[in-house]
Order: sequence, then structure tokens, then C-alpha cells
Amino acid sequence: MNTWIRLISCISIVGLLAIISTHRDGAAHPPMGAVPSASQNANTSSQFIPGELLVKRSELVSSRTSRLAIEEMGGEVTQEFPFVSWQKVKLPPGQTVWDAISRYRSMPGVERVQPNYIYKTLATTNDPRLPDLYGLNKIQAPNAWDRSPGSAKVVVAVIDTGILYTHEDLAANMWRNPGETGLDYNGLNRSTNGVDDDRDGYVDDVFGVDTINHDSDPVDDYGHGTHVAGTIGAVGNNSTGIVGVNWNVRIMTIKTHDLFGNGSSASVVEGFQYAAMMRKRGVNVRVTNNSWGGAPEAPAYDQALKDAIDAAGDAGILNICAAGNGASDNDADPFYPATYDSPSIIAVAASDPGDNPASFSSFGHTTVDLAAPGVGILSTYGTSTTEYRTLNGTSMATPHVSGAAALLSAYRGSLSSAELKTAILSTVDALPQWSGLTVTGGRLNVDRAELSLPNNNALDDAQFFVNQQYLDFLNRQADPGGLAYWTNEITKCGADLACVNRRRIEVAASFFIEQEFQETGFFIYRLQKASFGSQPTFSEFMPDRNAVIGGANLAAARQALVNDWIQRARFKQVYPDAMTPSAFVNKLFDTAGLQPYTAERQAQINAMASGKTRAQVLQDVIEIQEFKTREFNPAFVLMEYFGYLKRDPDQGGYDFWLNVINNREVNNYLGMVCAFVTSKEYQERFSLVTTRSNAECAP
Repeated sequence: MNTWIRLISCISIVGLLAIISTHRDGAAHPPMGAVPSASQNANTSSQFIPGELLVKRSELVSSRTSRLAIEEMGGEVTQEFPFVSWQKVKLPPGQTVWDAISRYRSMPGVERVQPNYIYKTLATTNDPRLPDLYGLNKIQAPNAWDRSPGSAKVVVAVIDTGILYTHEDLAANMWRNPGETGLDYNGLNRSTNGVDDDRDGYVDDVFGVDTINHDSDPVDDYGHGTHVAGTIGAVGNNSTGIVGVNWNVRIMTIKTHDLFGNGSSASVVEGFQYAAMMRKRGVNVRVTNNSWGGAPEAPAYDQALKDAIDAAGDAGILNICAAGNGASDNDADPFYPATYDSPSIIAVAASDPGDNPASFSSFGHTTVDLAAPGVGILSTYGTSTTEYRTLNGTSMATPHVSGAAALLSAYRGSLSSAELKTAILSTVDALPQWSGLTVTGGRLNVDRAELSLPNNNALDDAQFFVNQQYLDFLNRQADPGGLAYWTNEITKCGADLACVNRRRIEVAASFFIEQEFQETGFFIYRLQKASFGSQPTFSEFMPDRNAVIGGANLAAARQALVNDWIQRARFKQVYPDAMTPSAFVNKLFDTAGLQPYTAERQAQINAMASGKTRAQVLQDVIEIQEFKTREFNPAFVLMEYFGYLKRDPDQGGYDFWLNVINNREVNNYLGMVCAFVTSKEYQERFSLVTTRSNAECAP
């Protein structure tokens, strides 16, 4: 049983025939395309990493309880994947993986146990360099560019060998973590200050993360990931090199394979976890590209990886996977991860310049979705900032589909991952030579996919509009009762467009005034303003908002946030531990602008002398009515930028709207909300079609 998974690029015919032969004999076989060389990591001679396991704990068992139980077994939890409840375990010396699996399976609270499988990557080049990009013409990308050449608001996560993010034709389209860029509070560059500024668990993860070497520099030391990235989004119209399916896009780098092309279950699971985490933190990750794969991980497939892919799909990410280069039928001989039965996966075969199946490409009438160009694909390469190479493989076909998904997301930002998948699969060019070989029987056509989308803005749908308010301001999907109530507030206007426009704005404004937002988003704003006298930035606000979401556990979540808040380096810098209760209370009241409040200050000082904590005092101060009233309008304006535009405000615009709602009649906040909701910038989050103007809902 072979558990290697690798980048899916074409190999020599001799190597391919050898693999097909050994595979049909049922014998264990080496990574596709080559036997591991002596220079490769010694671990690559195994199907899994010796001395390590992956353990899935029951949801009824806490991470801490599981850790303690594992320690009693002699193991050590070295890594957590909380979004799928798996843990990586280091085994004690002398204990084999199979012995440990037998023992851990009987441990209470354990749902599954598996090895930490090795995922193999390997790519080779053709000799000639092709002078053009025939694949883009095949999928009719130039026609689609007439409507949209892509968008910097769309992010594609490339899970691969990393990316040479300084490449001349990629640098401008690389995603940069907003929480790790700019200057920190000490005037240091966040990208190099050695601090986890955005508190995502990674230090200085500017371009993404390296989950195989466990650092935050996902630079490509192999070449393959850079090639994939170029097909997705090499910069367009820059008089340099090539162009990707998207002229403009943002490419997140998730390095899961090392310089020998080796990855593991843990590295790829962490890769999906990172992409899903960033999406939940407000980064618009729509697609992952997975140009790697391997033979079935017997006796059962890699459940940890399957869970990770499903969790990313649940977060709204479409996962594009290579079908494999084994020239085999994936229906009969599954090739993972492409063959996993997951609604968020699109499996991609490779076609040649004549639209015929590539000689190496795997296929599957029920398990491979469509074909895309994968022979003679010219793209950027990862060994030099000016290098380009031509490669073959389903690795090269897959980014054509990932790029197409990103292009559709730019054109219609409101599309769900399921809608993206449907648009791509329902509009292929049906070709007789692909009949029976894929689900669709055809090859990707991004132009037809784009034309199939409705020519309207999803925001015009009342239910979509309401649910988006929940997502933007409460960070959750609408509950059925709330969705029905607020939707009815709009639809009860019937065909009266003026009424509809007015009610849309009133509904939108209500979400800031609603108690749930006051106890979450406004609560975080007040913590920052009272502690430091300044407003939070978007990158500071989003991680904390994700930690405090309305529901039954809101009070506990708020308390946990404040407890964490007072332990942060920035807070301790302003309020050192050595501060006396008197100095702490007076500093906090002064920073919050609460003058004189003499009796209240003294009461808090006395309470601290009797054991009241800093966290409790801080919570009391931000609930003082004068403070809440004074900060209501400034927070309201700021949250319009955070909620609708997903960015920090420009100072001129912020000052203008704050002046408007400070100095005019009480209901004029509706005019501000109207301006944001009908703005071109907001509407283009969901579609390039702008169907409403400010004049339609002016106060």
C-alpha cells in the first residue's frame, strides 16, 4: 500500500510505464515518476513518518484531557488541529507506529488513529520552451477578460512547495497578511519584528506559512508551486513574461512540501487549517489549488486530510485537486485527495493542445470532473525571479481551473463555493474524446462559465442582503427566525422600490444598534479605546471579533478575551505589572477620557485592594454610560468601513461622516449607511454589476 502523495507533473514514459506495471501487479511502488534518490530525506523510504501518529479525539473530550491521556500512554502531543479535532503525537523511543495504533485505538475518547502519512511531490520539465500560452485560448480566458481580468479582493491559496514570491511576474499579485504588514506600536516593521502581531499562531507570516519546515517563510525551494501560481495569476498587462488566468488576484502561499517534494498528513492538514482560519478572519480565500496527490492510503484513506478538506469547504472554500498522472481509472483505483467524496472538491484531468486526453492523465467517469490544458504549459518557475519553464501534468491543468474559479469570484463575488463549482462544471466544452472519461465529458471554458452567471447583483435579493449583514457585523450566518424577520421587513414593501430602498437601509443600520453587535464588535472597540486611547485597525479588530461571537457562550467568550487582553505585551507596556492599584485605575480612567469620576476611581482602587482584578476593572470602565455614549458615533462610522468595505478608513472620509452624524438630525445615520451600502466599492464585493445609486436612498 502506497501512501505517497506528490505534485502531479508529467514524468518520462519509461517511468510511467514502470509505475503502471507495478501498480497493476498490486505491489507496493515508489513515488510516481522516480525511485527516491539517496540524497532525499531518509523518511521518504517509508509510507509514513516513523515515531508519529495522528489521533482524532471525540468532540466530548477536551484537548487538555486528550493530552493528559496521551502522556499517560508515553506519547506527546506536538501539534493541534482544532478545526478538525486531530492531534499530532510523538511516540516514545522504541514504539512502532503500528504497535501504537493498536494501543491508541482502545483509548477512551479516541475516534480514529492513523500514521502521519508522507505526501510526495515530483516535477520535471520538457526540453523545449513553448512560446505561447495556448491553454488560456483553449479555455477562452481572453473573452472573459473583457468583462473582468480578476480582482485583488479574491485570494487563492496555493498548497504546494511554496512560491518564489519575489518573482518578477508574481510579486505584485502575492497576498500579504494585513496583520503582519506596516509598523507596530514600537515603530518596527511588523513583517520582520519577530512578533505574532495578528495573533494567528504564526510569527511574521507575511506571504503565508510553511507547515513542513514550521516557519513563516513559504519560499519555493523546489519550483513547482511557483509554476502553479503563474498559471493562476501571473501579473497581466505588465510587459513582462506571461499572464495568468487572472491578471489581478492575490495568491496566498502555503508551503506543505519540502525541497525534495515531501509533505505529510500533518503538513497538508495544517495548510487547509491555515486557509480556513484566514477566511474566517476576514480574508477572502475562495479557492485552494492542490496540484499533488497519490495512491490510496490503505487500508483506509487519510481521514485527517479528508476532514481538513471538508472543514475548508464548510468555511466556503472550493478545493481544486489534480486527478493524477497514472493514466489510470480513478473510479476503480482511487487517487486522493482528488477522489474524496467531498462537495467542495473539483478533480481535474489534463488535456493536450488538440483537446485530447494527455497520455499520462488519469480519468474517471464518476470521480474526475473535467479536463483542462496540462501539456506544454509555460509558466513562472521557482529557482530564479526571471525564470519560466514548460511543464506537463495534471499539476498544470489544475491551476487553470483554480484560476477560472478566482476569475468567476471576481466577476460575481457573492457566489458560494457550490455555485462556483456548478458554474464551472455545467459550462464545459463537451468533447467526444472525453465522453465517459470525466463527469462532464468536457474541457474547461471560463468564458462560458462567466456568461452563465446572472446579470444582476446578489445584494438585490432581500434574503441575501440580510444574511450578509449577519456575516459582516455579527460574524455568523443568520438564524432562521432572524433571517425571516428582517427579510420580511424588506419584502413587505412589495413592488414599491422607494420603500424597498428605504427599508434596506433601515435594516442595515439596525445591525449596528442591535444588542448582539453592541456586546461583540462595539465591546472590542471600547476595550481598545479605553486601554490605549485609540481606535482598532481592521487587522487588529478582526481576530478579536472572531473570538467573541454571539450565542450561549457570549459572556464566557467576552471574559476570556478580556483576560487575554490584559496579558498582551501592548497592554503591559502601557500598564506594567508593577503599577499600584491607584496608578492603574487613574491611568485607565484618564486614557478613557473619564474626568473627573473621583468617587468611581476611588471605589475601583479600593476594590482592587480587596482582590478585584485588572480585567474586572477594565470591564467596568468600558461599561460607563458616558464613555459608551461618547464613542457610539465614532465606532459607528468605523464599523461601516470594517463591515462593508473590509478595510481601514481613509481619514478624510471618516472625518466627513463623523461630522455628518455628530452635527445633524438624529436619523441622519441612515444617510451614511445608505452611502456605504450603495457604494461601488461595497457592491463590487459581490458583483461587477452595480444596480443601485446613492440617489435612490438619499436621506
